[in-house]
Amino acid sequence: MELLLRFAICCAGLAVPAAAQAEWYITAETGIGRHSSTDQVGWNADTVCYPTDACFAIDPVPSVPGYRWRYMIDAGAGAGFAIALGREFPGFRIELSAAHSRNDLEQVFVDIEYLNGSERTTRDGSIVADVNTSIGALTTRVASLDVYRDLAAPGARIIPYVGIGLGVAFAKIQDVHFSADYRDTSPVPPAYDPPLSFYGSNQDVDHSDVVAAGHFHAGADYVAGPKTRIGAKLTCSVFEGTADDGVYSRHPMHAQDPGFSNRNTFDRSRNCSMAVTLRRRLDR
Repeated sequence: MELLLRFAICCAGLAVPAAAQAEWYITAETGIGRHSSTDQVGWNADTVCYPTDACFAIDPVPSVPGYRWRYMIDAGAGAGFAIALGREFPGFRIELSAAHSRNDLEQVFVDIEYLNGSERTTRDGSIVADVNTSIGALTTRVASLDVYRDLAAPGARIIPYVGIGLGVAFAKIQDVHFSADYRDTSPVPPAYDPPLSFYGSNQDVDHSDVVAAGHFHAGADYVAGPKTRIGAKLTCSVFEGTADDGVYSRHPMHAQDPGFSNRNTFDRSRNCSMAVTLRRRLDR
């Protein structure tokens, strides 16, 4: 990220002597992109031993050190668009851009363990857990400063280019859901104190964070007129990982802490997109 920022500052400095030849323009683009798979890791300080765990058979039932869970997150292809205001100098350009994209997500459970790293063991018996998890879509809004280098001689009709960028991403993962309920499947269930309903939990939250993003661009423009260029652009981006806290709407720990929460993190991810671009010069 630091190298990208230094390069952008350097190119901005080169623009000063060529300011008389600089031209303003706007760009609009739309395309399709796909995020890489990433890992979701979450944890809480839940000290409750649950009815399906081996510790539940101990009398008295002991407390536990908390829980840590892992999921693999797969992302589908999604649509995106961007707009940019740019300044063109001989041989290179600087743009300030705003982009928006949305990708549906799929969550695959990996494992769960105690917070201290020890294995969570289950017990045989008639009690079963009805657990449901799901996840919605990732929406990403990015503000970036991008620097492009044109690779064609002046007067060419097709102009290939490469570029790099550095920005801030506002990431939101919608509809992160978890629920668990416990029931005894035996013909005549015994009485439990507290009842099995006490151990049920539910969470429906949106996960969001603000992270750094870096971009690499490659593409080509066709000069369609004195002020207009039409092109195609490939962008590959790297987004830093996110972290956010979420409260439970129902949880056995509410007896001790009504605002009981957990933390979920999503690791660093990559996104590559292909877009069609339209560029319009603003000079008269």
